[in-house]
Order: sequence, then structure tokens, then C-alpha cells
Amino acid sequence: MELLDKLAIYVIIITPLIMLSKPILPKVTWGYDFLPQMACHMWSFLIPCIILLHSGDGSGVDTGMAILSFACSMLIVANLATVGFSLTLSAPVVTLGWELVYLMERFGPK
Repeated sequence: MELLDKLAIYVIIITPLIMLSKPILPKVTWGYDFLPQMACHMWSFLIPCIILLHSGDGSGVDTGMAILSFACSMLIVANLATVGFSLTLSAPVVTLGWELVYLMERFGPK
């Protein structure tokens, strides 16, 4: 199993776990109540980015998926800072988009 395959499993598992952990995340007294969950979702995409950049084989696929992972984390933050779609909707959509690109890279035409 390649590194990218393991990270794809991580991304698809961590998103629902973060959503389920919302009741036990710390409550903030300043700012918005979604900040802890947003930070968890943001880091759930930054971690694959960092791993792929530092432990990947340097191929175009690994670099592309690292850039996509960073873009996904920034999309979650930018969405809540501007448009304001709920994390219940935006985080799974971003995750499914990431997984779709992964599947196209993994099993698509070479």
C-alpha cells in the first residue's frame, strides 16, 4: 500500500470522526462556536500536505495532492470566513472532492 493510499484512508475516516467529536471539542468564549471544529478540519488536510511534501517520492502526483490538500484546508477556512456554509455541509463536500481527485489519479488513465 502506497503512502497516498494510506492518506486517502486517513482523510475519509478523519472527517466523520471530527464531525462526531463536535460535542467534546472545547467551547470558545470568544469568537465563533465553530472555530475548534474548523481548526480540526483544516489540520486534517494540512497533515497529508506536510506528509506528502516531506515523505512522498517527489512525483507529480504526490506534489499535486499535497497542493490539493493545502487548497482544501484553505477552502474550509475561506468558506467560513466569507460565504459561511455550515461545516456539516462544506467539510464532507471538500473531503469527497479530495477523494475524487485521488481516485482519478490512482485509477484513471495514465
